[in-house]
Amino acid sequence: MDRVFSPKAVQAITGIPARRIKFYSDAKLLSLKDNHPGRGRGREYSRQNVFELFLIKALDAIGVMLSRIEEVFSSAGPNFSILLDLATYEKDDPPGMFVQISESGVQFAGLRESGALKGPETLTLDMSGRSSAIIINMTELARKVPD
Repeated sequence: MDRVFSPKAVQAITGIPARRIKFYSDAKLLSLKDNHPGRGRGREYSRQNVFELFLIKALDAIGVMLSRIEEVFSSAGPNFSILLDLATYEKDDPPGMFVQISESGVQFAGLRESGALKGPETLTLDMSGRSSAIIINMTELARKVPD
C-alpha cells in the first residue's frame, strides 16, 4: 500500500499552510483519490500529492499565477502521475526531470531525453523564439518527498 500523509503531516513537510493546501485541493490541482472524504474521515495525501504541492509551491514562490500553474498540470495530462517516478529515476547519472514554462507553452524534459547536460547543475536549452522561460528542476523537488 502506498504511504499516505495527514493534512498536518503534509503541512509540516511542505511548509504550506493547511488552508492553502485545501485551496489547491479544491481547485483540483492535486490528484487526490478521494476529493470528498466522508464525515469523520480526514483527507489523506499520497507521495504524489506531496510532490505536486512542492511543484505548486516552487511555481507560486516565483510569482506564477494560478491559471498558469493549472496549465502546467493539465499539459502533463494523465501522465502527471509518473513525473515523480521519472524525477527520481536513479539510473540517470545524474537523474533529472525539468519543466520549462515559456510564452510558447509548457514542456517537460528529462536529461536522458535532451542530452543537454553540460555539468552537474547546468542544462542547456534552446531558447530560440522565446524571450524568457521558467525552469523548475523537479528532481530537486522530488528529493524532498519522504519515502
